Amino acid sequence: MRERGIQAMLQHEENIEDILRKHPELSREELNKGIEALLKGDVYLEFKRGGETEDYLMGHQIGLASNLVDILNGKQWNLIQTDSIPFVTSDNPVVTMPSPYSLRSKWGFIDGDVLLPLSPERALWLTNRYYAQTVLTIPEDLMPKFQFYTIAYCDTSVFAHANVREVQEVLDSTEYGYVYKVDLPKNYKPPVRKSGPSSLTT
Repeated sequence: MRERGIQAMLQHEENIEDILRKHPELSREELNKGIEALLKGDVYLEFKRGGETEDYLMGHQIGLASNLVDILNGKQWNLIQTDSIPFVTSDNPVVTMPSPYSLRSKWGFIDGDVLLPLSPERALWLTNRYYAQTVLTIPEDLMPKFQFYTIAYCDTSVFAHANVREVQEVLDSTEYGYVYKVDLPKNYKPPVRKSGPSSLTT
């Protein structure tokens, strides 16, 4: 998935210009040759861990986790269910998605929803909007939207409890190699919900 993401990134001219600015030792011709080889599959990327790279990644992950605790705690926690098309999950099960009732083209942990499928029938749905103090049933016409983001954010694999036609249709409609980017401001401190009714019941 990371390699496919890099391939998608290199198809946009502004990203290529950014690489040339950061690496003046590279000529446009050399970079174009490398990009062409990568896009054609003639070369492959291997991501190695350790040393300064490991320190940087660990520091970044700790900082991100610290911000996410407050963000997720401030959301409404909803237990949702389906009595129609089942939920699917993947090898990257926690995903962000826009609200089904929002027309936003960009979203992230702050202004978007967070979805974690728990079973074919139920999932945990963290939202900024209060819905109800009960288990919510998702209408059948909205279930493909929930499935789409689970499928789009997978690393390599999607899991379903059965071979369901509607799941296959959503899988087939997901663009191969497309990257859905979410942004989290570095210094953002969200308001934390101190009290009030919980929208999660068991």
